[in-house]
Amino acid sequence: MIRHRHNRRFVALIACYGVLGLVWATRGCVNSPSDSSNTETFPLTRTVYDPASAYAGAVDLEGAVDFRLTMGDGSGWGGYNVIKVGADGRCEYTFFVLGRETNSSGTAINTQQWKRAEFTLEAQTLAELRKLLAEVNFFKLKKEYHANVADGTQRWIKVEASGKRKGVYCDNHFPLPFMRVRGFVIDNIIRAHLAEIGAARTIQLDPKDIEPESFN
Repeated sequence: MIRHRHNRRFVALIACYGVLGLVWATRGCVNSPSDSSNTETFPLTRTVYDPASAYAGAVDLEGAVDFRLTMGDGSGWGGYNVIKVGADGRCEYTFFVLGRETNSSGTAINTQQWKRAEFTLEAQTLAELRKLLAEVNFFKLKKEYHANVADGTQRWIKVEASGKRKGVYCDNHFPLPFMRVRGFVIDNIIRAHLAEIGAARTIQLDPKDIEPESFN
């Protein structure tokens, strides 16, 4: 399973890999996330069909009271920055930052800390996010998109609404509908709440509590 494979990698390599969480959160893509040129993406070599596509028409992305979006951005090797958005607009953003410190023997070593920020979206922003998900037909996307690239970048988005669940996992290939949603989250949610993110509290995140990349 993808989740287990990447969690094992995470446990073994988190001390060696990772990027400053706040930088990840604010930099977006090499291009604008909604730019159709999307130079981060590589040629598509494989997709996985999702049966959830069959009931996409029964999902009310704009009005369902059980709406929830979870997005992971980073890599399966280094760990993901994860943002969760609820139907009430409440957000939880968990990310890690790297630093340097000197141990008792005077040797400089890398340090890594998980942090978490909580904030609430404006009603209009939440409505625009849900409208965008409907516009890009999120529930009709494939379950997985893969390029023939080792390591690189992995991203995923999971959405719950109308009692249904849909996850899209991208491994080095990022279709434009996916990138439009990711770009909105970065530009209008994360970057709009940098004050709260900058004041995030340090947490202890056990590997078993890491958000999985997919629903199954």
